[in-house]
Amino acid sequence: MSDPIIESAQRAWTSEGWPGELELSEGSLAKAAAREMAKPIREWFDLNHGRSAIEDALLDTLAPLIFSSEELQ
Repeated sequence: MSDPIIESAQRAWTSEGWPGELELSEGSLAKAAAREMAKPIREWFDLNHGRSAIEDALLDTLAPLIFSSEELQ
């Protein structure tokens, strides 16, 4: 059985630029893993936003849960 949390942490650890781009610490690994786990959700969001007003209202409510505040501006 797969575990998306473990898989995203492994992808974050082995992704290009790690650990050179980020400070090597538990906190930065946790942030990178969380971003990695949200990546497919963010891609789905981008594909589906703009399809209908009802869907957009729901997606706009979810956006702060999957994008940083800087990305929402």
